[in-house]
Amino acid sequence: MQDSIRTAVSLAKRIAKVDSSKSFEFSFKTAAKEIDGPSAGLAFFLLSYAELTGKKFRSDLAVTGSVSDLGGVGKIGGVDSKANAVQAAGLKLFLVPPTQSDEITFQVKELQVIEVKNVTMAIKYAYTRNGEVLKVPQKVALPLVELESFKYSGKTLPFKKISEKAWLTYAEYYC
Repeated sequence: MQDSIRTAVSLAKRIAKVDSSKSFEFSFKTAAKEIDGPSAGLAFFLLSYAELTGKKFRSDLAVTGSVSDLGGVGKIGGVDSKANAVQAAGLKLFLVPPTQSDEITFQVKELQVIEVKNVTMAIKYAYTRNGEVLKVPQKVALPLVELESFKYSGKTLPFKKISEKAWLTYAEYYC
């Protein structure tokens, strides 16, 4: 969990554009016997970001998901039981990693579950008004396109660097 905290705080400082030597201390009040794993990475990020920017996120919010150094939100376990607990607590918005809302097997009532691919999306939704039902773009299935290989040489070599960079940017944002 220490790695999750370090990653989240470092990322929050970078995203908030704050060069801060501020240190963070997190304390936990829970009935759980053990706290472990990366599942709280997104929560640590949003808490750190709020502290650094002075913004307050909505109080009816729950989040789960790991965070990467690049700001991607990664898969975690137990989404179904976490969503059940979030709903039982009366919260209205639950942010989860991509594709994991499909793991919720019970009837969700008065709880909006939104998949977030990265911390930028999480910020967008976390700082909305309490109780607000958010408009979320529908999932769109994109056809798989197989590109023909291309041999770069001479004058076309600079385009290889551009296309590789474009692919990396696409992969970081969408994958």
